[in-house]
Amino acid sequence: MNDRHVVHVVRSDGFAGVERYIADAAAELSRRGWRVTVIGGDPAAMRRELPDQIAHQPAATVGQTYRALRSVGR
Repeated sequence: MNDRHVVHVVRSDGFAGVERYIADAAAELSRRGWRVTVIGGDPAAMRRELPDQIAHQPAATVGQTYRALRSVGR
């Protein structure tokens, strides 16, 4: 199992520059063999833009972001 894991976090429910960058970077890291989780961004747009193997959790508030990040674990 790959133990390299990166988590991209943005407190947002939008999809613009930062979210686009995260989607592109996450896809490339996944292609290179990393396990990737994305937290935040517009749920529909992120799911559409991210490869299926990348986990996504919505997070529009600080509290949601905190809980999502804590759920990822170490």
